[in-house]
Amino acid sequence: TELKSYTIVPDCLYVERKADVQLHNIIEAMQRPGYVLVSRQMGKTNLLLKAKRRWENEKDLYVYIDMSNINETEKECFQSLIDTAIDTHEDILGYARERIQHLRRINITKSPVQAHNEELRELLKITPRKLVFILDEIDSLTRTSFSDNVFSQIRSIYFSRVNYPALEKLTYVLSGVVEPTEIIKNPKISPFNIGEKILLDDFSHKEYLLFIQKAGLEHLGKDVIERIFYWTGGNPRMTWDVCYELQNMATHIPETVDDLVKRLYLTTFDKAPIDTIRNLVKEDRDLRDAIIQLAYNKGKTLSDKMKSKLYLSGIVNYSDDDVNIKNSIIKESLSLSWLQQVEEEEKGLLTYAIDL
Repeated sequence: TELKSYTIVPDCLYVERKADVQLHNIIEAMQRPGYVLVSRQMGKTNLLLKAKRRWENEKDLYVYIDMSNINETEKECFQSLIDTAIDTHEDILGYARERIQHLRRINITKSPVQAHNEELRELLKITPRKLVFILDEIDSLTRTSFSDNVFSQIRSIYFSRVNYPALEKLTYVLSGVVEPTEIIKNPKISPFNIGEKILLDDFSHKEYLLFIQKAGLEHLGKDVIERIFYWTGGNPRMTWDVCYELQNMATHIPETVDDLVKRLYLTTFDKAPIDTIRNLVKEDRDLRDAIIQLAYNKGKTLSDKMKSKLYLSGIVNYSDDDVNIKNSIIKESLSLSWLQQVEEEEKGLLTYAIDL
């Protein structure tokens, strides 16, 4: 299968990882929400859409919503979740539309959360077996003034099953670049501590070779295939982009891979995910200090909070023990000489500001 510049990876090229199995088990159990915690450009949206494509059927309904498009009021946000569920499953859930419109006319004095819970129960009356809400990009939602109410409502669903057994048919999968402990901002509200964390690391070497096989790239030769992995470390986005460029090149030798990587990532540093990673590092002195510690093999001394920050920045894979910069491209793009240059520029601006 020839690689193309896909937005959504087709099934024939999709490589399952540990996260796919974990997500499936969470949805099967229906006991607590799943939370995909990962940096940008790691394939989380493809993970979620693959789950919907693979497991949805006439009895198990999946509703995918990109929360970065939710910029309304709290009431409109809740109503948007219900409306999207109906619109995308009209043949099954459409029967509830008239009843929900009636509830919205008579519930104008109720809080958005109360009104939403009533509407959910109406949907669940005609849901055959499961209703799974997949809420992607939830860090966008955390920037709104009402996000605590939305996440608290999701949390309460799992405890309200005692009074409303129909809620056993409902579960949520959340995804974003924010730790679960930081989802609910108000310290007076119970934290979002019921989610089961799903970590999405890079391809293992075995998973990488499976991708090469699915993409029909064995003709590149063992040396070239191993050189790609040396540079990308199995990062899905980088692996795809390098292989996409390489597949139609006339010469396939390790030096070709080196030249291609330097041209794509290590010249102007403006290609994803390197551009995002460098911007994050440039704006955060703590990240810069942590990278210097990694350069001197002191990853074990980093706090858990800093390890998480490095992971969510796309710099390391998730590990409870030692951590290292995940691949050679990122390592070269975050060189000590560049970090020193950033420090000098920041110090220069500070001195200039003090002078003014």
